[in-house]
Amino acid sequence: MLKNLGLIPRRADLSRAAFRDYYETRHAPLALRHLRTMQRYVRNHVVAATPANPPFDSLSEFWFENSADLQAIIDFLGSPAGEVLREDEAKFMDRSGVRVMMVEESLLFGPARATEDGVIRKQALLLQHAAGASVVDFRADVDRLCATLLRPRATGFTRLHLDWPTDPDQSGRAFDAVVTAWPDDPNRSLFAELPELDGIATQTQLWLESSETPPGLLKD
Repeated sequence: MLKNLGLIPRRADLSRAAFRDYYETRHAPLALRHLRTMQRYVRNHVVAATPANPPFDSLSEFWFENSADLQAIIDFLGSPAGEVLREDEAKFMDRSGVRVMMVEESLLFGPARATEDGVIRKQALLLQHAAGASVVDFRADVDRLCATLLRPRATGFTRLHLDWPTDPDQSGRAFDAVVTAWPDDPNRSLFAELPELDGIATQTQLWLESSETPPGLLKD
């Protein structure tokens, strides 16, 4: 399957709570009435971040069976009929700041992802490439960082996965890789004591609360 991540910022006059409420109760149901080719639809809402807030408030996942299904949505959103969704987006998001990137997800630990019910707490680590490091060095340091998380296996999480952007030259990215964990204890900071590595310029930790649309609502 294909996975797109949407980095979606809230409108400047809205709180995170208001943004999230509108997204979940108004926009997501509206989108589902028009977009019928997604395999999975997950909204990962930012609850907190350190050391600085990222330039988005939801890290949304859009999964597709194939490129034709993805293109069908792109075509609809750019068409006159798609104006209904574009108008609704302007009511709660900063459309000028939205970024979408295709990523490849790799499972590093735990069971394969299944549909999740209710609100799921996760923690994520956004990683950015150091200016002086090669892509090879960056990837090697990301692998070292993940190995550090996995080696002691301190029962801190039930699942760990890694997303790589498929286009390393895409502009406007907020990260060059992202590690996501499903914590055993949501109050514990999973990424608080990781090594500093030369190939990684910044590490931003996110606390997320995720909502997934049931698969039965995604298709006609």
